[in-house]
Amino acid sequence: LLLSSQISKFQTVKALPKLTFIWKYEEDDDFSKKTISEIPNLVLTKWMPQVDLLAHPNTSAFITHRGMGSTQETARSGVPGIFISIFGDQPRN
Repeated sequence: LLLSSQISKFQTVKALPKLTFIWKYEEDDDFSKKTISEIPNLVLTKWMPQVDLLAHPNTSAFITHRGMGSTQETARSGVPGIFISIFGDQPRN
């Protein structure tokens, strides 16, 4: 069952069909198979070379959970970042 916040993220991706979204998702389940079949501009991956992704000329923005490594790599790359602290992941932020 998806939370309303998760549903709104998928609606946003669907509303921007000219942009490709790469989303780290570690499960290989029915949900992921159904999602990628319904949202062609969404790529679900278990791993992505983040530094290479940030260096790619087509990367227009990077959305991350605001971990120290991601924050530093985003700043070094010069790619605009959207940083969303996740309560259980970044308790002091």
